[in-house]
Amino acid sequence: AYIHFYELSPDGKTIVYGDRKNRLYSLDIATAQKQLIAEDSISRFYGVEFSPDSRWITYTRPARNNMSVVYLYDLRSRRETAVTEDWYDSSAPAVSTDGKYLIFASARDFNPIYSYTEWNHAYTNMEGVYIALLSKGTPSPFLEKDDKVKVEAPKTDEPKKDDKKKTDKKAKKAAADENVTVIDIDGIGDRIIKLPLPSGNYGSFYCNGKKLWYNNGAEISVFDFAKQKSES
Repeated sequence: AYIHFYELSPDGKTIVYGDRKNRLYSLDIATAQKQLIAEDSISRFYGVEFSPDSRWITYTRPARNNMSVVYLYDLRSRRETAVTEDWYDSSAPAVSTDGKYLIFASARDFNPIYSYTEWNHAYTNMEGVYIALLSKGTPSPFLEKDDKVKVEAPKTDEPKKDDKKKTDKKAKKAAADENVTVIDIDGIGDRIIKLPLPSGNYGSFYCNGKKLWYNNGAEISVFDFAKQKSES
């Protein structure tokens, strides 16, 4: 079948692609085995992106009312979860490179203008930028931070050899866990936060967990989570 697009996973082991029959597949590069992820009778799949650990993908497809919905899909369990509702159009999903946030645009801002020609209301620049906290343990980046107080650690004797081995083992495990994207599906819709940006038309998101680069229809800008403001 004619392939509309494809995405290579960060670990280089999997390809996800969509065809002209509105089917989404995953392909294991080593075994050449393909599996059907989902298919849609209305539209193609858009905004397909991998999580940093290559286990998850995110994409959008329309609901029955033709509103575009953001989804997460677990390539291991083969389970699809809707992150947004079909009350609003949502688009351009992307997972931050630190695996903490799912960023997307959503048309939820209703600021009508009135036309003296058509004698009717019109809605433009409806989109805002939103982030979903993927893990329940991830705090909002907009929480007030306490002043840091430096605490001197008590001096101890040199660790024993066995203790050092255990410490090294834990450190290696922690380093490995840093590459895992933790996604708590339960309640993810309640962990969606709007960024303090004006209504507009947004897309092309890239986020490293500290800053978010985006296209606002005119230029590329960057939003700094620590400063809580955007710069062009």
